[in-house]
Amino acid sequence: VQVDSWNERKLIALQGMIPLTIVTLGLSLHSRLAHRHAQHTETIKRGFCATCLESTTEAAPTASPAASPAKPAATIAGLARWDPQTWVVPAAWNTGPFRGAAISLALFAAAAGSNKLQSRAAAFAHLVAFGSLFGSMVYTTFFAGITMYKNLPRQTFGRLQAKLFPLYFKLHATSLAIMLGTIKILSSMSGATASTAMAYCGIALACTLVNIFYLEPQSTKVMFERYELENAGKQQTPEYKMAAQRFGPLHGMSSLANLGALIFSVAHAWWLGGVLKF
Repeated sequence: VQVDSWNERKLIALQGMIPLTIVTLGLSLHSRLAHRHAQHTETIKRGFCATCLESTTEAAPTASPAASPAKPAATIAGLARWDPQTWVVPAAWNTGPFRGAAISLALFAAAAGSNKLQSRAAAFAHLVAFGSLFGSMVYTTFFAGITMYKNLPRQTFGRLQAKLFPLYFKLHATSLAIMLGTIKILSSMSGATASTAMAYCGIALACTLVNIFYLEPQSTKVMFERYELENAGKQQTPEYKMAAQRFGPLHGMSSLANLGALIFSVAHAWWLGGVLKF
């Protein structure tokens, strides 16, 4: 294709930065989730170290001279002050201001000289929202969740999921809301029927909201009740058996609702493929 003007050349070059913007958004989200996980890990370590310190203090007067010396209190107290950030000094591009500036610059550069800016912005928002929704669904459901389940202690895995899933479902609800708000603009650009896509995204959003407001909080609550009973050695009590019976259906329905959202997201991807112009 022959490009006739300098403005057209510039526009083609600048639009190549759109994939960089999408990647930067994904990396920023990943960093925020990792930071939340690091804070949760530090909280667990603080509780663990405080318990170790109390145990060491209580056992010290009765320890025999022949026993191996316990760790100094200063060492244990130092662990309680452990900061995950000291492992790696953040590079300049791993800071919030730098990422925000990079994303803003990429968007400005990609949009420079664009015609029908409102329609392009709506299409951009829809694609980024759909990519965030579908990518996180596939990664969490088929890769991250299974890997963590197979490699972490069961209670550690459950406590980590209790922190991740509220963020996971909120990301999906936000993405689906953006998609619903931009479907009609995409439909008017391509001539495709908007009602089908609205139905797909609406059902996926309904499944997600059920998880946010009922299934996920209730299943997490029952899970922690089971952990408390297990840690107290009460696995054979009626209370534990009742909690186990309650947890199974809640967890199963939460997984089913997540699968429903994934199915209708796949259906929307097919609709979106018909909207895109090649």
